[in-house]
Amino acid sequence: MGYGQLDRIRELPPDEMAPVLPWDDYMTYVLGSGDPSLRWAQNQHVAMIGPTDSGKSTLMHGIIPLRSYTTMFGTKIKDSTLDSYVANGTFTRLKDWPPRKRGPLGRRDVTAQEMPRRLLWPDVSSLDAVYRLRPVFHRAVDDIYGRGGWCVVWDEFWMQCEILKMR
Repeated sequence: MGYGQLDRIRELPPDEMAPVLPWDDYMTYVLGSGDPSLRWAQNQHVAMIGPTDSGKSTLMHGIIPLRSYTTMFGTKIKDSTLDSYVANGTFTRLKDWPPRKRGPLGRRDVTAQEMPRRLLWPDVSSLDAVYRLRPVFHRAVDDIYGRGGWCVVWDEFWMQCEILKMR
């Protein structure tokens, strides 16, 4: 698919669904090295919004490898997608922030190179989890913002904004 074909797709009249692109074309022309006006750069935002089971996690799983350093925030009691990220070694699960490692001189912060893909997913199995999540997430956001260069993935962004009051 060339740029001209992509332009024609963009100019189609509104429909109930957005145009469907083959995955390879999407990765090349929208997120890859194709048209720079469509490229998802490190300093830009992307949002995946849709109803349950509409493919948001599948899309996210497909584009996360484009980023070297990613921290994902998990909020659900159980989540098979997040469990699979940990089980297959894509992400390291953290229950607190900052990520630390025990060394010969005691505990120290883990570097980005040592742990480039982090899943901050504290135990949320009780009703008071909201009170525990907010300070942990706040420390993480503050640290990540201060360091820069990280891709941040919010699972259930509504919860972070509305329930945890982290607007």
